[in-house]
Amino acid sequence: MAGQFTVKDSTKIAVIGAGPAGSLFSIMMLTESRLKGINPSVTIFDSKDFKQKGPRGCNMCAGVLGRAITSRLEGLQMDLSEVVQRTILGYFLHTPSGSLFLESSDREADSLIYTVYRGAGPFIDDPDKPVVSFDQFLLEKAIALGARLMEKRVKEVAAPGRGLEKIEVKWDEGMEAFDVVIGAFGVNSNLLGKFAAMGFGYVPPSLWQTCQAEIRLDPEYISKRLMDMIHIFALGIEKINYMAFTPKHHYLTATAVGKDVKRENLVKVLSHPLLKRLLNIEYDISCHCHPRLPVSSARKPFRDRVVMIGDASFSRYLKNGIESAFLTSSLAVKTMLAKGFSEDAFREIYFRQCMELFHRDNHYGRLLINAADIVWKVPFFHRIHMEAAFEELGKSDKVLNSLLWDVLTGETPYRDTFRRLHSAGVIKGFARQFLKSLERKPRKNQEKLTP
Repeated sequence: MAGQFTVKDSTKIAVIGAGPAGSLFSIMMLTESRLKGINPSVTIFDSKDFKQKGPRGCNMCAGVLGRAITSRLEGLQMDLSEVVQRTILGYFLHTPSGSLFLESSDREADSLIYTVYRGAGPFIDDPDKPVVSFDQFLLEKAIALGARLMEKRVKEVAAPGRGLEKIEVKWDEGMEAFDVVIGAFGVNSNLLGKFAAMGFGYVPPSLWQTCQAEIRLDPEYISKRLMDMIHIFALGIEKINYMAFTPKHHYLTATAVGKDVKRENLVKVLSHPLLKRLLNIEYDISCHCHPRLPVSSARKPFRDRVVMIGDASFSRYLKNGIESAFLTSSLAVKTMLAKGFSEDAFREIYFRQCMELFHRDNHYGRLLINAADIVWKVPFFHRIHMEAAFEELGKSDKVLNSLLWDVLTGETPYRDTFRRLHSAGVIKGFARQFLKSLERKPRKNQEKLTP
């Protein structure tokens, strides 16, 4: 029986979803299996055309490639230069008590932060910089390695009984049987419910509905006014946990993150004085969308011949969806080539390691981000917090600044950030500012706080 779940030359693998999770799985499976002398077939299903502009090609993502995923992709010999819209110089945090340039806790890191488009960008062309879709870039890498693309919308996956039966993938015009199915369709797909209805215990992640808009601006304005940085606004506004400005070439992506954010909530927060300091010209919203964001892990995302990857399975809490796609894809490939694609194999390697890497670490992430939400909503707290961070500006060791960087970027495991937050130096800094706050007025001049 075990041999029936082993990857070999005759194994047919269906990957449902051609986004980063599906394409990266295909790239790694085809590459790693050939190193072992195995040549399985990989078929990718997706009806979306990432070469199309606007919603038809978009995968509803701000498109930030952090330093960790940039390094991992470069390790796969990928030249990202053709997809990069802008190289990010850093992060700026804006609060009612001031604005702060943040520095990385890892000063020796060589990798850069990039912004990209998941599709071919908004409707209006950039005459001086053609848009190359990041998702299309990955998909073409997978096809070049031998993956077959089926531009079909999967309607149903027929679950067989346990044992030797194959799995049927169905679309409007036909059906094909496969040995194993990889669910890489993400949380914005209606296939979530259909896989949950297959009866093997899969429960999708809990979701927030966010709101995102593309704002067309002059590239020089973005460079000079936004300083080629990602700007995070923690303003304690109802319904919005935080707001992010992500600069592209001709566009600024504005993302409002919260449990249930509507377009009117995003438009309202864009009129906040702190945001208008950066966006102080006339502008139009070219397009907007409502991407769903997972805030928990899926339950039992596997069975014999089926495994879910990407954010329909596991992801870092509110951070790094593309890196999560890479890591879950890598673990699925590792499991299948080492142990096969039985339920026991997925439980032993894939599920156990995802639980440690994501689920357990996310407990600390929730504590950190929920605590931050409380801080930003109470003026007394965020004033103490920011004054403690301001006090570090002239020092070589910026402990609190680096902690804020790690929380906002998700570059460091939440568990490590949580432990560093409880260090003696940070606690003393807060205590000192608490005492000073009883006799000092809030800082008024925010414009001095530039990098």
